[in-house]
Amino acid sequence: MVQDIVVHVGLDTKITPRESLVPLILTLEGEKSYKEYTSLDALLTDYAVATAAGKAAQALYANAELSGSVPETVAVLGLASSATNDDITDALDTLRDSHDDWYYLIPAAATDAQITALAAWAAATVLSRQDLAAGQKEAEKLLVAQTATKTLALTDAQAVICYNPDAANSFMHAAWVGRMLGYYPQAVTWKWKDLSGIAAVDVDATALGTILANHVNTYVNNHKRNYMRDGVCADGEFIDVVIGRWQIKQAMRAAVTNIMVDTDDVPYDDTGLAMVAAAVISALNSAAENGIIRTIDNRPQFTVTVPRYVDTTEAQIAQRVMPDIVWHATLRGGVHGVNVTGTLSIRLAEEG
Repeated sequence: MVQDIVVHVGLDTKITPRESLVPLILTLEGEKSYKEYTSLDALLTDYAVATAAGKAAQALYANAELSGSVPETVAVLGLASSATNDDITDALDTLRDSHDDWYYLIPAAATDAQITALAAWAAATVLSRQDLAAGQKEAEKLLVAQTATKTLALTDAQAVICYNPDAANSFMHAAWVGRMLGYYPQAVTWKWKDLSGIAAVDVDATALGTILANHVNTYVNNHKRNYMRDGVCADGEFIDVVIGRWQIKQAMRAAVTNIMVDTDDVPYDDTGLAMVAAAVISALNSAAENGIIRTIDNRPQFTVTVPRYVDTTEAQIAQRVMPDIVWHATLRGGVHGVNVTGTLSIRLAEEG
């Protein structure tokens, strides 16, 4: 019999894995080499359920599932319980020589002194233009830690601090990272998120005011709902803005690299400059589609200044250094707009 309605769904093409930011759980429960896991069960084989690392991982995975995602990769590094602050940061520096693709640094348990040292270390992963021009490779890290101290106040740009009076037993910071993992590369505010398995903090209004004034986040109950406040780094910047800036950097570097690798010759003239500028514009348009850059009436709020060949210097031509491509954009930043400026510099060949 001929069917009036025929529906066929083919699975001819494999799903492309979604880009993600890898969390690294740092534990001081004994030395174990860096290892990446693709499932919670595999991780718990090496780190028992009752360990701090195991508990942090369980909180992370449980909340990733709450937001409808499963982490592709979770990494863990084990250090000795006797490790000093310098030992810890030195170990992270050494790790980066061989494994530098992770982004979130999550200490399973840490003292305030350790958090302070890790915050300074994470801040230093953001390189200056001079550092980049000198050949250093940038791979930013974002510390997400929790403290049981109400008055801890740091000012580091790459540090997210959570107040949790039950930090010895529950893992608010790991749960929060898990809750947010699946959204990347989309820009989503970290405030207002509910967490699974985490109790709201019982704190009076005065203490809460101090905590928030110090740019420390915590889990509150208000109007019969539990949610995270305030979604900021220790310097007061919004977490989604910090991650959004990193996404733009990564997307732009990838777009320009693809142009250079996939094109037989990028000429040193107005055509070549326009080709590179198109890669910059493509990365910024992608950031707008992901909600990182503000859009008004479907128009992304950014400008790109494309240099002309006539404005290049003899020295730039001789060294095959393209003049800077400068761009300006307004990041969405939740209900706030944040203006950012970027510069793309490209050396087509090493100096002879």
